[in-house]
Amino acid sequence: MRRLTLVLWFMCLVALTTGSSLAGTVWDVNADFSNTNGNPNGAWSYGWVNNSAFQLYEIVCQGGANGISPGWCGPYGGAPVIWKNTGIPINGVQTGQLVLHPGPDGEMSAAQWTAPADWSGDAAIQGQFFPGDIGSMQVGIFKNGNWGSPLWGASNSGAFNLSQQVVAGDTIDFGVYDGYSFGSTPLEATITTAPIDWKGGSLASTDWNVAANWNPDTTVPNGSGTKVSFGNQLLVNNIVDMISQGQTVGAITFSANTSTIIQSSGKFALTLDNNGSVSTIDVAGTHTISAPVILNNDATISGTGTLNLSGGITGSHNLEVDIDLTATSIQVDTLTIGSGITVTIAAIPGGPLAGTITAVPEPSTLVLLGIGAISLLAWYSPTFHPFRWVF
Repeated sequence: MRRLTLVLWFMCLVALTTGSSLAGTVWDVNADFSNTNGNPNGAWSYGWVNNSAFQLYEIVCQGGANGISPGWCGPYGGAPVIWKNTGIPINGVQTGQLVLHPGPDGEMSAAQWTAPADWSGDAAIQGQFFPGDIGSMQVGIFKNGNWGSPLWGASNSGAFNLSQQVVAGDTIDFGVYDGYSFGSTPLEATITTAPIDWKGGSLASTDWNVAANWNPDTTVPNGSGTKVSFGNQLLVNNIVDMISQGQTVGAITFSANTSTIIQSSGKFALTLDNNGSVSTIDVAGTHTISAPVILNNDATISGTGTLNLSGGITGSHNLEVDIDLTATSIQVDTLTIGSGITVTIAAIPGGPLAGTITAVPEPSTLVLLGIGAISLLAWYSPTFHPFRWVF
């Protein structure tokens, strides 16, 4: 391991040239579709509704103009069916579209999404049923198998943009039904989960581990892929304390309404784990995470505000920084600093007289893109092992 150690005697400024960024959790019924990953396929299940009961398709089938477009078929190897056209356009279905076709008695063909076990909150449901073939079908969106009361419905086609409160285990079905002949109906749909929002703070309990401090107040957000947001309420100071245990989230959003401090009086860490995808911290306003931050996957810090990681950030992963950032230590594989951004490494006031940037394993890499700066608020030893500086 190569380490740049900064012993805090007095301030010196090292300015170097630096650039750019990305970020999110969305379920896409088309992009996620597969007949090779089993059924269910992650959060998605493919099936048909028989006598008001959702039943999984069990037969893998192929079709379309090319004869090999992947699908799931009903009990007799045909409709009801769901398939994705990987061939040329056919019967009003364009290349790349996902298609639902009812059964011969009008049985609904459906794509069903199930809310993950570690998440609850608002879900944005957006997309469109397309006319497809010349037959006339009913199309609808249903929650928790309430087939008689759709959240949204139309004859044959239509666009939708809904918001629904969901908890773990809730289901959202996209269905085509009440027709058969020439019934191929394309569907595009995404479900985007909103963060679980902090509502505690200086006017209430500051304990992260109290469900009543969150909206919705049915669960404490703690798990891989979980999204949380802070600073939406108007408080003088917004304190969030990990008193009894560390917490794990996939993404964090800070709003500009109130400055937030995420701390741990119990000396626990905040872990960023987005199930292998990039974790994001989106920052508006000025905020602090004084608890140690651990990366279980790559991460991006971006937005329009500033962030102080006074507990430092560590992990054998890559970190991209696209806002002005202060930290006591950054120990990552590769640190990428955005254009015009300043990253400041400074020791904890009143704490140990050291701040570090560390990359593991060797060779250490600091990527500087565009024009920006890294400020080392310390006097440094001339005997340190240097970074591999990448320009």
